[in-house]
Amino acid sequence: MANRLLEWCDEHAATVTDLADLTGYSVSYLSLIARGKREPTPLTKLAIARALGERVRELFPADRVAS
Repeated sequence: MANRLLEWCDEHAATVTDLADLTGYSVSYLSLIARGKREPTPLTKLAIARALGERVRELFPADRVAS
């Protein structure tokens, strides 16, 4: 999974619309990010994490490549 936004929504009984209200980003943009269809910029990741009271690495864990 590219990010944990949908898991965050489940954990907080929130919708993508709620995320949009909290972050100021559009529902369509956040939906694309949550489904892994769009990669947010580092600044966007930071803004989303701050708005949700989370750390960037908790919402957007680094991809790990198996050695």
